[in-house]
Amino acid sequence: MCAWLYWTFYYEHMPDFDNISPARLKVLLDCLDLIEKRSGSTIPKGSNPDARPRLLTLDPVSIRWRPLIHYLLVALSDFIMKQLLIRVWSMTLGSRHGLDYLVRVPPKWDACEGPTPIVFVYGLGLGLFQYSTIIYSFLTRVPDRPLFILLQPHVSQQIFHPRFLVPKNRKETVITMRQLLIDLGWVPNPADARKGGAKPRGITMTSHSQGSFVHAWLLKGAPELVARSLFIDPVTFCSWEGGT
Repeated sequence: MCAWLYWTFYYEHMPDFDNISPARLKVLLDCLDLIEKRSGSTIPKGSNPDARPRLLTLDPVSIRWRPLIHYLLVALSDFIMKQLLIRVWSMTLGSRHGLDYLVRVPPKWDACEGPTPIVFVYGLGLGLFQYSTIIYSFLTRVPDRPLFILLQPHVSQQIFHPRFLVPKNRKETVITMRQLLIDLGWVPNPADARKGGAKPRGITMTSHSQGSFVHAWLLKGAPELVARSLFIDPVTFCSWEGGT
């Protein structure tokens, strides 16, 4: 545990206790004490050679290329999922400035009186196929709500997609998403701020895992768009703080 904590703090292999500086040793032991209190247990002294910590930035990583058939199957599953969502669930496939999405709006839904639309951003994995269960739940359990699914080929192993290696950065994503939601009529348009009457109430933003990057970008860059937020197993470090 100390070896892993030392790595998380200083990105170095932990030396012998006698060679750790007093300041670093105090931080290490204080954090170890906090972990024991939080877990309600005592970590025994000593070391188990069969339970070595994995130090991601220091330990060698074994890499094996996936066969081409894997990516072909991933692309095929993505194509089939899109066709099902379009043909069976009347979703529309769109693209705006390199940002792809699927959207469905119930025929009788009202932007000012109806329930808030759901914007779903999935995480790292196989894209639509991996998240078919939760997408199906959205479509069947809350059919009265519009649904917007942001497609992210760069986290979905879509190596044949033209933007697989050039995803949108933070600024581009926020600008494009804001304009998309305004055009859909799901969020208030600043140009109509002085006009009276009822206005759209915003969206229910839902994200899983790496999708929380985009979620956090919108909350920080355009908080007026989001009426409600639902984070599912979010990324817990502040990688969204960078300029890109």
